[in-house]
Amino acid sequence: MRRVIRAERTFVSSGLTPEQALDNLQAGLDFFFAETSPAEIAAQVAADRHRIHALRDAIAARIEAEFALLDALTPDVDLEVDADAEDGHDFEDVDFPMRGGCVA
Repeated sequence: MRRVIRAERTFVSSGLTPEQALDNLQAGLDFFFAETSPAEIAAQVAADRHRIHALRDAIAARIEAEFALLDALTPDVDLEVDADAEDGHDFEDVDFPMRGGCVA
């Protein structure tokens, strides 16, 4: 599939008319599916799905690490002891140094 995407980019950037690019792309797709078995295509899709899940997990872990770092650097002074009392707004008493004194 990556070969198809690369071929499409090559055709578009080569100055071909859209019709020529589509004809060449169709020929490339025909060749790809003629030369690639359904099992190979399924394996490629599964590998891509695995890589996407791994990437999403890595991004989520990085975000959690960034939140932990922020919490360690600037602890939440308005954190309620009871988690049920948390209303999701910990910024009520924060004074922002901006003109006018408030943020919209």
